[in-house]
Amino acid sequence: MPNQNERTQYLLPSWRFKQISELATRIFIEEEFFRKDFDTVRMLESKDINVLKYSKFSEANLKKMQKFNVSFWKEGLCLVQSDSDGKHKLKMIAYDDTKDDIHKFIILMHEFSHIILEHSQQSVNGEAEANVFTTAMLMLQMIFMNKKLHDFVEVHFKGVKSDENCA
Repeated sequence: MPNQNERTQYLLPSWRFKQISELATRIFIEEEFFRKDFDTVRMLESKDINVLKYSKFSEANLKKMQKFNVSFWKEGLCLVQSDSDGKHKLKMIAYDDTKDDIHKFIILMHEFSHIILEHSQQSVNGEAEANVFTTAMLMLQMIFMNKKLHDFVEVHFKGVKSDENCA
Protein backbone atom coordinates (compact mmCIF):
# COMPACT_ATOMS: atom_id res chain seq x y z
CA MET A 1 0.00 0.00 0.00
CA PRO A 2 1.44 3.43 -0.94
CA ASN A 3 2.57 5.79 1.77
CA GLN A 4 0.12 8.68 2.43
CA ASN A 5 2.90 11.20 1.72
CA GLU A 6 3.70 9.76 -1.72
CA ARG A 7 2.14 11.54 -4.65
CA THR A 8 -0.02 9.55 -7.01
CA GLN A 9 1.31 9.48 -10.54
CA TYR A 10 -0.92 10.05 -13.53
CA LEU A 11 -0.24 9.04 -17.10
CA LEU A 12 -1.84 11.38 -19.62
CA PRO A 13 -3.63 9.78 -22.55
CA SER A 14 -1.71 10.30 -25.80
CA TRP A 15 -4.49 12.47 -27.29
CA ARG A 16 -4.29 14.87 -24.31
CA PHE A 17 -0.49 14.96 -24.44
CA LYS A 18 -0.71 15.86 -28.15
CA GLN A 19 -3.40 18.49 -27.50
CA ILE A 20 -1.32 20.23 -24.81
CA SER A 21 1.89 20.03 -26.88
CA GLU A 22 0.10 21.60 -29.86
CA LEU A 23 -1.27 24.36 -27.62
CA ALA A 24 2.26 25.10 -26.34
CA THR A 25 3.57 25.22 -29.91
CA ARG A 26 0.79 27.57 -31.01
CA ILE A 27 1.41 29.90 -28.07
CA PHE A 28 5.18 29.77 -28.63
CA ILE A 29 4.71 30.90 -32.24
CA GLU A 30 1.86 33.40 -31.68
CA GLU A 31 3.60 35.11 -28.78
CA GLU A 32 6.97 35.08 -30.58
CA PHE A 33 8.90 33.53 -27.72
CA PHE A 34 11.85 33.37 -30.10
CA ARG A 35 12.24 37.17 -30.25
CA LYS A 36 15.48 38.42 -28.78
CA ASP A 37 13.59 40.95 -26.63
CA PHE A 38 10.88 38.49 -25.49
CA ASP A 39 9.78 39.08 -21.91
CA THR A 40 7.74 36.31 -20.27
CA VAL A 41 6.26 38.57 -17.59
CA ARG A 42 5.21 41.18 -20.14
CA MET A 43 3.51 38.47 -22.24
CA LEU A 44 1.59 37.19 -19.22
CA GLU A 45 0.55 40.71 -18.25
CA SER A 46 -0.72 41.28 -21.81
CA LYS A 47 -3.13 38.42 -21.09
CA ASP A 48 -4.51 40.27 -18.06
CA ILE A 49 -2.58 38.11 -15.62
CA ASN A 50 -1.15 39.93 -12.63
CA VAL A 51 2.40 38.67 -12.13
CA LEU A 52 3.86 39.20 -8.69
CA LYS A 53 7.26 38.41 -7.25
CA TYR A 54 7.42 36.66 -3.91
CA SER A 55 9.88 39.34 -2.77
CA LYS A 56 7.04 41.92 -2.94
CA PHE A 57 5.08 40.12 -0.21
CA SER A 58 5.74 40.25 3.48
CA GLU A 59 6.66 36.83 4.82
CA ALA A 60 3.39 36.64 6.76
CA ASN A 61 1.26 37.50 3.72
CA LEU A 62 3.16 35.06 1.50
CA LYS A 63 2.49 32.25 3.99
CA LYS A 64 -1.22 33.17 4.08
CA MET A 65 -1.39 33.18 0.30
CA GLN A 66 0.37 29.83 0.04
CA LYS A 67 -2.30 28.31 2.29
CA PHE A 68 -4.81 28.92 -0.52
CA ASN A 69 -2.53 27.04 -2.87
CA VAL A 70 -2.83 23.32 -2.18
CA SER A 71 0.19 22.51 -4.34
CA PHE A 72 3.22 20.75 -2.94
CA TRP A 73 5.29 23.10 -5.06
CA LYS A 74 6.07 26.32 -3.20
CA GLU A 75 8.08 28.09 -5.94
CA GLY A 76 5.04 29.50 -7.66
CA LEU A 77 1.28 29.63 -7.51
CA CYS A 78 -1.63 30.85 -9.54
CA LEU A 79 -5.02 32.05 -8.45
CA VAL A 80 -8.08 32.57 -10.64
CA GLN A 81 -11.11 34.23 -9.13
CA SER A 82 -14.30 35.53 -10.72
CA ASP A 83 -15.03 39.15 -9.92
CA SER A 84 -18.16 40.22 -8.05
CA ASP A 85 -20.35 40.34 -11.17
CA GLY A 86 -19.01 37.00 -12.41
CA LYS A 87 -18.22 38.42 -15.85
CA HIS A 88 -14.45 38.63 -15.57
CA LYS A 89 -11.84 36.40 -14.08
CA LEU A 90 -9.10 37.93 -12.01
CA LYS A 91 -5.88 36.01 -12.67
CA MET A 92 -2.63 36.11 -10.76
CA ILE A 93 0.68 34.28 -10.80
CA ALA A 94 3.16 34.71 -7.96
CA TYR A 95 6.63 33.26 -8.24
CA ASP A 96 9.91 32.92 -6.40
CA ASP A 97 12.01 35.64 -8.00
CA THR A 98 15.22 34.51 -6.26
CA LYS A 99 15.63 31.69 -8.80
CA ASP A 100 17.77 31.89 -11.96
CA ASP A 101 16.14 32.96 -15.25
CA ILE A 102 15.52 29.45 -16.58
CA HIS A 103 13.99 28.34 -13.29
CA LYS A 104 11.74 31.44 -13.26
CA PHE A 105 10.65 30.64 -16.84
CA ILE A 106 9.74 27.11 -15.77
CA ILE A 107 7.74 28.38 -12.77
CA LEU A 108 5.91 31.01 -14.84
CA MET A 109 5.05 28.57 -17.66
CA HIS A 110 3.87 25.95 -15.18
CA GLU A 111 1.53 28.40 -13.46
CA PHE A 112 0.43 29.92 -16.79
CA SER A 113 -0.52 26.46 -18.02
CA HIS A 114 -2.90 26.03 -15.07
CA ILE A 115 -4.66 29.22 -16.16
CA ILE A 116 -4.89 28.49 -19.89
CA LEU A 117 -5.85 24.85 -19.32
CA GLU A 118 -8.55 26.14 -16.93
CA HIS A 119 -7.59 23.97 -13.99
CA SER A 120 -10.03 24.86 -11.23
CA GLN A 121 -8.35 22.93 -8.44
CA GLN A 122 -5.15 21.12 -7.57
CA SER A 123 -5.10 17.62 -9.01
CA VAL A 124 -2.65 14.99 -10.14
CA ASN A 125 -4.07 15.32 -13.67
CA GLY A 126 -3.62 19.10 -13.62
CA GLU A 127 -0.02 18.83 -12.46
CA ALA A 128 0.75 16.27 -15.15
CA GLU A 129 -0.82 18.53 -17.79
CA ALA A 130 1.06 21.58 -16.49
CA ASN A 131 4.31 19.63 -16.62
CA VAL A 132 3.66 18.58 -20.24
CA PHE A 133 2.96 22.19 -21.25
CA THR A 134 6.06 23.49 -19.45
CA THR A 135 8.27 20.77 -20.92
CA ALA A 136 6.97 21.50 -24.42
CA MET A 137 7.75 25.21 -23.98
CA LEU A 138 11.26 24.40 -22.75
CA MET A 139 11.87 22.03 -25.64
CA LEU A 140 10.72 24.65 -28.14
CA GLN A 141 13.10 27.15 -26.54
CA MET A 142 15.96 24.63 -26.76
CA ILE A 143 15.19 23.79 -30.39
CA PHE A 144 15.11 27.45 -31.29
CA MET A 145 18.33 28.18 -29.40
CA ASN A 146 20.03 25.22 -31.11
CA LYS A 147 18.84 26.52 -34.51
CA LYS A 148 20.22 29.98 -33.70
CA LEU A 149 23.55 28.42 -32.70
CA HIS A 150 23.61 26.35 -35.89
CA ASP A 151 22.86 29.46 -38.01
CA PHE A 152 25.58 31.44 -36.17
CA VAL A 153 28.16 28.72 -36.82
CA GLU A 154 27.10 28.47 -40.47
CA VAL A 155 27.47 32.22 -41.00
CA HIS A 156 30.63 32.84 -39.00
CA PHE A 157 32.57 29.64 -39.55
CA LYS A 158 31.56 28.74 -43.11
CA GLY A 159 34.49 27.18 -44.89
CA VAL A 160 36.50 26.64 -41.72
CA LYS A 161 37.83 23.10 -41.69
CA SER A 162 38.44 21.24 -38.48
CA ASP A 163 41.99 20.38 -37.56
CA GLU A 164 42.21 16.61 -37.47
CA ASN A 165 45.08 16.89 -35.01
CA CYS A 166 42.92 18.64 -32.40
CA ALA A 167 41.94 16.45 -29.49
